[in-house]
Amino acid sequence: MSWWVQLLMWVVLVLASLAYLGFLLYRLVKKGAGVLKVAQPAIDQLVLLSKALAPTATYQKPNDNLLDDVNVHLIERAKLLKRRARAAEQRQRRLIDKLKHPQESESKHA
Repeated sequence: MSWWVQLLMWVVLVLASLAYLGFLLYRLVKKGAGVLKVAQPAIDQLVLLSKALAPTATYQKPNDNLLDDVNVHLIERAKLLKRRARAAEQRQRRLIDKLKHPQESESKHA
């Protein structure tokens, strides 16, 4: 075979392979467009979700209560401390009752 025949064969093979790759690329783009069309509702929902998550939370700074009546805060604190003390006493009574009567306390909760 002469060199020009080999050159012609190579040129034909390269052109045929480029045409085949172009055909494959065309099919891939066509299928990708179909997938994009089907996925469009989900993409729209994701865009809405990302817009909802994007803004940072803002809050108003609480007003300083330096000029408020101190007695109101002291009364609230006293109520809280009294409630905590009462809960601690009840917890202590339950534990003492459990230690004095272990079978009865277990049967109550069973």
